Amino acid sequence: MSEKISKIEAMYRYYKANPAASNGEVGQALGLSGDMVRTYKNRLKRNGLIYIEDDGRVSTEPEPDFSNVERTYKSDIYVEMIDTYMGDFRGQDTFADRLAVGREIRLLLEKL
Repeated sequence: MSEKISKIEAMYRYYKANPAASNGEVGQALGLSGDMVRTYKNRLKRNGLIYIEDDGRVSTEPEPDFSNVERTYKSDIYVEMIDTYMGDFRGQDTFADRLAVGREIRLLLEKL
């Protein structure tokens, strides 16, 4: 059975193997929207796990230990639902619709 890893960890590993990958290539390879690629890339950068070189290439630190991050099947489901709802949130045309989806996201975040 293969190891289940988070999407952000999968992105880190992808950049480690493909430092010149564009956001579009990363999104296509990992099944992520452009918004999620930018979000995860920013989180990795903000936490000092990746660096964006002047030529756009991504350099990585030695692989961090993700094993100390407590993950459960239930929390993985909540994270997946939040990712999906975030896409829905961005796609809403009216404030009322964004507000309704935002409430659902907030409820899910409380469960984490």
